[in-house]
Amino acid sequence: MESAFFNSGGFLGNADFAKGETLVKNALLVVEGTHKDNKGRVHEFPAYRIERLASNTNAKLSNGVEVPLMVDHSKDLLSKGELKKLGELGTSVECRIIESEDLPNPKMTDLIGKLGAFSKITIRHRMDDVRNGIIKLLSPGIDLENECIAEVSAVAFPAIHGPALFRREDNNAFFSTSYEEVKEQYGIQQKLRKQASECLDILFKVISDIESLPEQEMVGVNINSLKNKAVEDFVADIREVLSGKHDEEFKEEKAEKPAPYE
Repeated sequence: MESAFFNSGGFLGNADFAKGETLVKNALLVVEGTHKDNKGRVHEFPAYRIERLASNTNAKLSNGVEVPLMVDHSKDLLSKGELKKLGELGTSVECRIIESEDLPNPKMTDLIGKLGAFSKITIRHRMDDVRNGIIKLLSPGIDLENECIAEVSAVAFPAIHGPALFRREDNNAFFSTSYEEVKEQYGIQQKLRKQASECLDILFKVISDIESLPEQEMVGVNINSLKNKAVEDFVADIREVLSGKHDEEFKEEKAEKPAPYE
């Protein structure tokens, strides 16, 4: 089987032999574009080829063939005491246009609008490294003969800009079997609810103050216009809350280190 690997070398540290626990993460596997593999060969991945890779990979998965998550494209499960298989694709591969919510790093805005192949990966080992972002960047192993994804590897220096584990914050795309993951997600949702509630309290206060204005101050004032403006400002504020603009200081504290290829 002729394969193409898209990493630039590097090494990921020792294994974590956790048992029984699993972690499910969203993953961007392949991105539309022109990419060079680790042998220097240039490969074109237009949208139709991304869709074909996804279709052929799904056919494999439906027949019970596993697509593993490996370390550094190793062919061995164990090497010098280190576990090379970290998990496997847990669901089918989906093609869709990349949106801002899909970005593993918010600075990767050049990916928005391109077609990407997505899936969910069940992590079985080194889950703390995944949670801490030590294991995040991915490199697809492409079976060139059968036009499918043979495996996906966690790598230190990927050759393709984009593929990585990530979390898309919506009810359909996020789920986890990890208590810590759900706890963190619950905290984010609670914070959004609190900020949205504060915005609503402000709106009610403004409307109440408008309705309580003395008659001598109401000459030439359109009450409905004032209320409509307050509602418009409230909607704009809610949009900022949901987009995270109210949380920039928190984001800066939690900001990831730039990816090696940036």
